[in-house]
Amino acid sequence: MKKKIWLSLSILGIVALLFVFASCGGHEHSFDTNWQKDETNHWHTCTVEGCEEKSNVAAHTYTTTEVPAKCGIAGKKIEACVCGLTKETSIPALEHDVLENVVAPTCTEDGYTELSCKREGCDYKEVKNIVPASHTIVETVVAPTCTEKGYTQRDCSVCDFSEIVNETDVVAHTYEEKTVEPTCTEEGYTANVCTVCGDTLEKTDIVDELGHDKINGTPVAPTCTEKGYTPVTCSRCDFTDKSEFVDELGHDEIKGESVAPTCTEEGYTHVTCSRCDYVGKSDFVAAAPHSYYMEEDAREDEHYRVIEIPTCDQPGKKVYWCFTCNDYPFDGDNNIREIPALGHDEQYEIVLPNCDSKGATIVTCSRCDYNSTKDEVDPLGHTYYKEADAIEGTHFVVTLAPTCTEKGERSYYCQVESCGKLATDDTNGKGEIPALGHNWVVSVQPWCGNDSNFEYVCDRICREVPCTEVKTEKAQEEVRHTYDPELVKVFETCVDYAIYECPVCYKDFTAYAGDEVGQPTNVHSFDSVFNVTAPTCTAKGYTTYSCTAGACGLTEDRDYTDITPHTLGDVSENGTTTCQVCNKSYVDVTAEKVTGSDALCICGQDPCVCGGTSADWEGYAKPKEPMSITANEKFAINEVEWADGKHALSIGDGLIVLNGTEETEYTVVIYAENGGEAIATFTVSGAYVMIDLYQHETVTMVEITSTTDASVSFYKTI
Repeated sequence: MKKKIWLSLSILGIVALLFVFASCGGHEHSFDTNWQKDETNHWHTCTVEGCEEKSNVAAHTYTTTEVPAKCGIAGKKIEACVCGLTKETSIPALEHDVLENVVAPTCTEDGYTELSCKREGCDYKEVKNIVPASHTIVETVVAPTCTEKGYTQRDCSVCDFSEIVNETDVVAHTYEEKTVEPTCTEEGYTANVCTVCGDTLEKTDIVDELGHDKINGTPVAPTCTEKGYTPVTCSRCDFTDKSEFVDELGHDEIKGESVAPTCTEEGYTHVTCSRCDYVGKSDFVAAAPHSYYMEEDAREDEHYRVIEIPTCDQPGKKVYWCFTCNDYPFDGDNNIREIPALGHDEQYEIVLPNCDSKGATIVTCSRCDYNSTKDEVDPLGHTYYKEADAIEGTHFVVTLAPTCTEKGERSYYCQVESCGKLATDDTNGKGEIPALGHNWVVSVQPWCGNDSNFEYVCDRICREVPCTEVKTEKAQEEVRHTYDPELVKVFETCVDYAIYECPVCYKDFTAYAGDEVGQPTNVHSFDSVFNVTAPTCTAKGYTTYSCTAGACGLTEDRDYTDITPHTLGDVSENGTTTCQVCNKSYVDVTAEKVTGSDALCICGQDPCVCGGTSADWEGYAKPKEPMSITANEKFAINEVEWADGKHALSIGDGLIVLNGTEETEYTVVIYAENGGEAIATFTVSGAYVMIDLYQHETVTMVEITSTTDASVSFYKTI
């Protein structure tokens, strides 16, 4: 079937080529490879201008493919012609083919009805009509005795469930005096005995057991298999025994008929006994081998039978008949042979290609679920509308609207009648829509007081969101404030500017000395010493000057002098000392507790600069944010985010300020540039601690460990 179909297609192709090269009317025909069609026929048209010839004109021939209906899902029948014309018919969905499985309740598990669908591949399941589990109880009341408690026993008549309830205590013994005579094996006595359970209290008047009074009976003769003996009994009780044994006689064998061996059983001779009913065997002969018919012309059910049926891809097995024992003995490789696999009974279905699906030959087997695809043909590919006069909604849709600054996108429909799909990821079916550009609208006109600028806003709505772009353009001529000298608002004696109110915009504006608006002349003149502040060990000294122009009264501090050294007291045992002037405590650089550079100075509870440094607090710039130190975790840093950007930790004249929420002990290690060697290691306590590194030209890394959570800030001179 497959060969016939492809042969037909090949002939059609050759005929098409003949039409291409056929000569008619002085020109060669050239036919379009795309099919043209109407309701009944399809054909190829001639591409030569003015030529109306057609080739391969034929009525539509449909190949039917059926998608079977399933439970709750409709199927469909698809008829496809080689020209791309398709017809599709719906197949109604199936209802479930319900199978009911009723599960009866037990003592411990509920009963129910389980519904499922018999059809293969349908996973419908439902459970309904649930019946609760329950026991079938039978009660037995047992009265108490003098040895055991009473109770009610509840048993299930269906299963092994059992329980005991309502227990009652044991009752008292009921004793009475009893005299017991001696026997052959037991002593006699007098005692109180419970009439219910037989419990016996202390025994009295004990008499020894009598022993047996033995009597010999009639001797029993021996047989072939059993000994002879004399029976012994007792005259007082049921005692029995045996004595005076005689050995068994053994069989007096007589040989009978012989049985020949078969291929499954050995041969032998029958044996009987002249004195008893013994039957036995002797003179055994080994079994003979099987006799099989295993020729190529062997017939089934006469010479062999099949024990495993072969399938398409699995061999079967057959066992041969034995003519000696008239049976099919399973004798391993001696009489069991393999039946070759059948191979697939191939059935072929041709699936034609379309725009985006491959064509192929689907191969199945009539005997099994084998399925294979071969002779694949590539998809035909979409043919999209791309004409300049394409109509939106008919030939394309806008899939991404353009904005003021971004391009848009349109997706075209496929021209193939049986397809008509909209392009998705195929760039051949995509088109670009240019960006719209801003639609500027003036929002602010230039006028005095706004730097003489035009301001524009874009009034487009881009993808349902208003455009927020704004632009400013300088006016060709600046619009300046006007002024009235009579409208001056500020004109003091010691300023170099005046403030006017513009009569046009009613805003205040400032006119500086030299401006054409106005020319204030009076400026400050700080040339009179107002006060001299001497330096201390914590602050610089300076001279305060006052303005002598008019009645200004302003002052200015200048002529700073360096701070004086601390007047240090004695060093305490913990390595701290106190200034006798400012009363500030700090770690003595000579104490054993501090190692490293003697330029290190650490102050106590308030910020301070000690040791005669030239640091000026007004000349320090603080970084953007303090950094956090977690209690008992090492904090290490080799670069700092200063206010003017991130720099390596080279703070030769900088400060480190540690700030805790409570009294905190800090361990600090400072490393130099030369290979990571520590140049200072120390421990200091306080809620607020400052470390002055002003004499270290380079610091590569600082490590800090604190006993509580704290923050660290870095300062540097500017």
